[in-house]
Amino acid sequence: MVYRLRFVANQQTLPDLDVWILRDQRSMADAHQYPTAVTSQVGPAILTVEEVKLGRTVSTLHITVHQNDLLPSAPWLGPGSRKNVLGYVMNSRIALEQGVSVDSGWRMTPPPKPADLALLGLDRDPHWSQKARLGGRSASFQRAHNHLEWYVPREGTRRGTADIWLRFKDGHRFTNASLGYVVDAHSAMLEDWRPKRDEEQTPFRSDDMFWYPTLALNLEVKRALPEEGAEWLFIRCTTKVVRNGRLDLEVIVLDREENVVALSNHVSMVLSAERNLKARSHYTPKI
Repeated sequence: MVYRLRFVANQQTLPDLDVWILRDQRSMADAHQYPTAVTSQVGPAILTVEEVKLGRTVSTLHITVHQNDLLPSAPWLGPGSRKNVLGYVMNSRIALEQGVSVDSGWRMTPPPKPADLALLGLDRDPHWSQKARLGGRSASFQRAHNHLEWYVPREGTRRGTADIWLRFKDGHRFTNASLGYVVDAHSAMLEDWRPKRDEEQTPFRSDDMFWYPTLALNLEVKRALPEEGAEWLFIRCTTKVVRNGRLDLEVIVLDREENVVALSNHVSMVLSAERNLKARSHYTPKI
């Protein structure tokens, strides 16, 4: 079965999707996202949801995000529409999962600095301080910064690693549905190597601007967040190799008790900001 979901700004028109609710599979346990276009744009989008496999405890969906040349009614997609993102999502109900569990002994190394979240929200924690924005000159392309508060270690971290406590500016709480947003919120790891104006201009110039489109994003949810949501989440972002304009990104998400909530791995490109400022061309059907 195929469903069409139409999104316009913050409003959405949904068909009857009770099939997953009745199966009690409202939790995303695993997701794989593959953008097929370098740029998406602000505006309407249509999501095509295809049932790949419906199971008693786990179901797999294939989701395609379409933009451009969208129609106001069925068949919804014109000949000039474009597939911007392809994704496979595995749904289950994490809170009801049963099976073997063991403590592997894994711990984050080095451990993050201790945080008093009551003081952190007042920007008075001795180990953490609020930062107005992350990502240096690339911040204008990372609109996630407009919705989150960021708290980073006062002593900093080594290049290629970012430790961040975050929460929503407007008081909303994180849920499992927002984890995809969380793991994709900070991709500008290359900014750790940005030289100051009075330093040698290598590996790039201090005034160069970049953006970081995602080629692939994998997300595995390990733990269900509380039904009422979580005010705070911690993320550690690590980049291991930046080569020929391509970088990897590992994101580990912890809750306030330092339980692993989610694991994510990305492949991203490093492109000149000019690529994001050029007028976009769209397919126009010929008569």
